[in-house]
Amino acid sequence: NRLFSSQLYHLDQPEVQLVTLFLNVDANDADAGPLTLLPASVSNNVRRKTRYEAVYFCGDGRLSDDAVFAHCSASNIVGLGGIAGSGGFVDNSNCLHYGSRCKSGERKMLAVRFMLPHKARSPRTPLFDLFPEPVDEVRRLILSGADFSGV
Repeated sequence: NRLFSSQLYHLDQPEVQLVTLFLNVDANDADAGPLTLLPASVSNNVRRKTRYEAVYFCGDGRLSDDAVFAHCSASNIVGLGGIAGSGGFVDNSNCLHYGSRCKSGERKMLAVRFMLPHKARSPRTPLFDLFPEPVDEVRRLILSGADFSGV
């Protein structure tokens, strides 16, 4: 089987500082393709040695297992498989990771992403086009990364 896309080691928006809470909805064993990552310290070493920023910004942002394990050990891997309700927070902007290497069954995970509102990418997400600019201060602060000038 050829690995592709999120099945290869990558970072999610390293320029944004994105943290995600991953929770297993159902039991998730190795065959169901759990989220798998390298700690930030190991990832930083791999990033330097593979010139990852060039791979990310000038390529597709993916690294093969061979490229990664030329600079670290498989013993560094952390898997987020486990029983329903297990999981953890992942700094997926700094921890190289992959998922969905399913051999059987399916992986069901709840992912809740956290980022600083001013780090949200432009142009706006199409979701913001569905709603008018918030008029109350609480909603305005929550959506402070959104640009409502064109609405």
